[in-house]
Amino acid sequence: MRELDCAYLYEDGHLVQVWKDKVKGIEIKYVTIVEKYAERGPKGRLVLHFGGKPFLDSMKGGRVEAALPALQHGSDRSKELGIPIGYVSWHDKKGQYANIILLDCLSGSFTYQPDVCETYEETKGMYRWSSHQIRRD
Repeated sequence: MRELDCAYLYEDGHLVQVWKDKVKGIEIKYVTIVEKYAERGPKGRLVLHFGGKPFLDSMKGGRVEAALPALQHGSDRSKELGIPIGYVSWHDKKGQYANIILLDCLSGSFTYQPDVCETYEETKGMYRWSSHQIRRD
């Protein structure tokens, strides 16, 4: 039974999906790469862990933004307490807006990595991504 393990959305809009599957009782992982999943992703890449997967459908075709946790993004109270706030937000293809607040002190469904860059063009001709085989559908 194929199950999405996690996904990586990049600035140019391409999406790398890491899948788990069982073949003859042995668990395997592989990736698929979607060329233009979103109109635009955040600078760098956004990692969607198991809890972030439900948001993938609403991000499809849309514009996604993210910010690292910083005091300037928070309320007066969070600034007073010294709690950095980050966010992930997106407009879906219908123009609807969604926003997820990320507290720096909690781990969540998203990890924003602005310094990790990759383009879809760089994945062409690759047979492996990280330690996983790429399946071309």
